[in-house]
Amino acid sequence: MEALSTPSITLPTESSLKECNPRLAQYKSKNLPNQEERRQSLLEQQKKNRDESFNASRGLIEELVTSEQDAMEWTSSKFKPRIQKLYTNRLMFSEWLKQVPGDLSQVWYLVPCPVGRRALVVASGGETRSYTKAGIQTATFNSALPGGNPEESKGCTILDCIWSRYNHAYYILDVLAWSNQPMLDCETEFRFFWLKSKLGEMPSLSEKSDDNPYPFILLEYHSCDQSVMTNVMAIEHLFGENGNLHSMDYCSIILKHIIYQEALHLLVG
Repeated sequence: MEALSTPSITLPTESSLKECNPRLAQYKSKNLPNQEERRQSLLEQQKKNRDESFNASRGLIEELVTSEQDAMEWTSSKFKPRIQKLYTNRLMFSEWLKQVPGDLSQVWYLVPCPVGRRALVVASGGETRSYTKAGIQTATFNSALPGGNPEESKGCTILDCIWSRYNHAYYILDVLAWSNQPMLDCETEFRFFWLKSKLGEMPSLSEKSDDNPYPFILLEYHSCDQSVMTNVMAIEHLFGENGNLHSMDYCSIILKHIIYQEALHLLVG
């Protein structure tokens, strides 16, 4: 019997990426310096503005606590979702990875992601609310998150999630705040460690129940070492359970040493 060989990964060039991905070929970018130069410049800028990032992180929590929590208004005899400016464009989105970083295996994470819609989840004041990137509220419910239920109403937790309408679950991609602890000024490596630690203490959060109708599931993250990436890509990542399984949609790669910043970010691919 012949031994099965493990497939290997060959890192693509920018031209080969466009050939295999028509969506990337349609992506229009401005005439900017290459991604590596821009990454280094942005990292230096983040180091200089660390105090500003901490103040912004703390300010978001304070503004949330003092702001009105009602995200619906009564108009024309029916409820109409209202755009919450506080939550508009808070999510950190990725830029197409057109140039493979030279330090990919040392300082980047690989995160397989399911099919779904990005959502900013805010647990505060005894209830949990979900917002689109435009700040439009899409759902209100109780959850086991700190601040997200009447029995634990004083905390405030803000998560960057992917909502799966197939599995009726939120897949946690990142954290902006946890139980009144702001995380925007923390680097990715620490934020991921914090999430894994906290969710390990709360197994009920990943389970569906009357008190937690939509499970919150932490996405797995891996190093970008070539052998690890080979193993990850060789596995068919399925999200869901009980026969309701769906394949991976894409992989996100995130630099370990960046703070969480809103809008398009070239340190996330």
